[in-house]
Amino acid sequence: MRHLLRLSASVVLASFAISMEMAAVARSQSLAIDLSHQSVGAPPRDFEFWSLGKGDAGRWRIVQDVGGDENLAVQEAGLDHDEEASLAVYAPVVATNIRARTRFKLMQGTRPGAGLALRVAGPHSYYVVRASAFEQRVSLLHVVGGVSEEIAGVDADIAWDRWQTLDVVVVDNGFKIELDGRWILTAFDYGGNLGGRCGLWTEHAKLVRFDQIELTPLPPHNWSGMQDEIRE
Repeated sequence: MRHLLRLSASVVLASFAISMEMAAVARSQSLAIDLSHQSVGAPPRDFEFWSLGKGDAGRWRIVQDVGGDENLAVQEAGLDHDEEASLAVYAPVVATNIRARTRFKLMQGTRPGAGLALRVAGPHSYYVVRASAFEQRVSLLHVVGGVSEEIAGVDADIAWDRWQTLDVVVVDNGFKIELDGRWILTAFDYGGNLGGRCGLWTEHAKLVRFDQIELTPLPPHNWSGMQDEIRE
């Protein structure tokens, strides 16, 4: 049985996670994906696109957005009733341990969700940190064979038509999640590391935009002391 560990209100453990992140990031090189030289109406460069388990670049485009970075954004325009997720995976970066950050804006859809896909092995195998406007919740999901399982989650204020920032650090078995610059959840999962790709993710969304996408590969970290404290 999968061993799930979740932190909700421990100042000591949250401080430990923040210290780990800052030390690792300081030793690592961050990659900010530049949209300023990309063509409006074209798919974002260096991404691979999956929808309904198949390649699909048609739903992802560079668009103008006056509130976006350089007045541009990556837009995914899908069908409101789509049951399967749509992914835009950034091809140049492969890292099992990584800090991934993006802004997202949920604009249309009956149950829209947006997030960051991590440790992607294929269109049906990955982790995702999902922000759901319908559930008003941020969740860590493990997707295996196209079936998702929530590892941990927390209630959160997910807005309509407003930019919000999602920041995730994943190192070894640990996931640390921030929303709009505030720590909201740390969780551990032992379901397998899967692959090392990462990217953008949506579901049940008719219109979602992303910008300020930053990826920072990180070195391994020993979480054992942190895990022991949680078990006590």
